[in-house]
Amino acid sequence: MLATDAPAAWRNRIVDHADVPPADLLPNPRNWRSHPAEQQRALGGALAEVGWVAEVMVNRTTGNVVDGHLRIELALAREEPSVPVTYVELSEDEERLVLASLDPLAAGDRRAGAARRGAGRSRTCRRRAPGIAG
Repeated sequence: MLATDAPAAWRNRIVDHADVPPADLLPNPRNWRSHPAEQQRALGGALAEVGWVAEVMVNRTTGNVVDGHLRIELALAREEPSVPVTYVELSEDEERLVLASLDPLAAGDRRAGAARRGAGRSRTCRRRAPGIAG
């Protein structure tokens, strides 16, 4: 019987944590998700009642938000002074993979095709990053 090598351990790509003003965070130009009003209200209500329980994820390599666009939008609307951020270091290709793999329920949404082409970006993200084409 041949000995097989055990699979390599998963790499930890988390490099830092910080509290950051939400206006300083850069929306990801490849973010294709849109959040219906009901989901926005639900998340806003949960944040108001419970507070932060998950950090926004930012790729230190590109400066782009990888996860948490809606939380940032809600924080901006409430004029929150900061949001908790997890910084990761990813290549641009890895960032695209992570962006596509998070929130699988939204990925199955019938609007995902249009959103992937940029039609679903929120007004806040477009307003904060007007040079980003769809």
